[in-house]
Amino acid sequence: MKRTKQIIKGTIIIYTLGFFSYLIPKKKNSYAFVSFFDRKKFSGNLKSFLLYVHESHPEIETTYVGNNKDVVKEVEEHNIKTASRPLSLFWTVLRAEHVFIDASTFFFSVGRFSVVQLWHGTGFKNIALLNRNTKNIIRYYFKKATRKYRIVVCTSESDCKKKGKSFETENVVATGLPRNDELFVDEKVENELLEKYKLERYDKIITYAPTWRDFPTKQPFSEEFWRKLNNYLVQSNSFFLVVKHPYSSFLKIPTAYSNIGDYTKVINDIQEILVVTDFLITDYSSVITDYAIMDKPFLIYAYDLELYIENCRSFGYDLKEVLPNPILKTEDELLEKLIDTSWENSPEVIEEHEEFKNMFHKYCDGNSCERVMEEVLSL
Repeated sequence: MKRTKQIIKGTIIIYTLGFFSYLIPKKKNSYAFVSFFDRKKFSGNLKSFLLYVHESHPEIETTYVGNNKDVVKEVEEHNIKTASRPLSLFWTVLRAEHVFIDASTFFFSVGRFSVVQLWHGTGFKNIALLNRNTKNIIRYYFKKATRKYRIVVCTSESDCKKKGKSFETENVVATGLPRNDELFVDEKVENELLEKYKLERYDKIITYAPTWRDFPTKQPFSEEFWRKLNNYLVQSNSFFLVVKHPYSSFLKIPTAYSNIGDYTKVINDIQEILVVTDFLITDYSSVITDYAIMDKPFLIYAYDLELYIENCRSFGYDLKEVLPNPILKTEDELLEKLIDTSWENSPEVIEEHEEFKNMFHKYCDGNSCERVMEEVLSL
């Protein structure tokens, strides 16, 4: 019943927006930024590109559309306009020359809109119209909405092919992700971030950032693993930092260990954590393609691959061919590789990591926002 009411409410909004979109004229150089991925945080591609446009193109009127009080306050600290009340929210979207979004949504499936899909990463999972978990009624409206996509931001030729199929559009462009411009910083900024997150006293920061599981599979680590890991961390003066997916409530992180911490609610933008991370552990998350730009060591911990494919998502790539080795299945293997890092200097590992980076990034220069802007201005 609740789901039915949500669909009815969404349908009413869709057709109301669509109707007025033909009556209300667009305002040139007016950009609306609407977050659909994580509305509780000002982060990701939406944040990076909004800040870039606001700072580099003062002739353009930028407005953040959302009603989370904390996010609105943070955005306004940058002297950027916000639209948080229902009427101003709809008015801003209807008047915008271009609307920028960062996830799948059906709100623009009916009407006259120019939408730029920034998305929220470059990953391996089937998304949008290729996601088998998308219900038929939602798929119908998604399909209508993707026809409004004037630009879909991608990172490479392979990413363009995947997103082109996912959104059933040819308007895909390899510009690089705006959020990855934040990874190109100097040592001064890195030290400031270490101080910001109170990590400056550690010799090594290890980050575990797993993807979202649509349905629970199994916990990645046993209590014995956490105990052994913390012993190693104390001895090596390292810190194990966990950043869960915004939608995740499945992963359990212990609170009793001195050198292990859940930073999911501490950070706003995971790019800041990637900057200070010396070693990344992940699974099928798009965070790995971001991190690869930095040429730092990482490990793939695919402890539940079969369960994930069976219960959660299918993939647009053959992971055994795409993901660089070593790919680990057990917590014992993982702990072994964390303690003995000699594998990092293996010529085979270095070559595979370089090939992986090149497959998912046409550009590694910190100028993605500029390229996206060039595409938008050419519309």
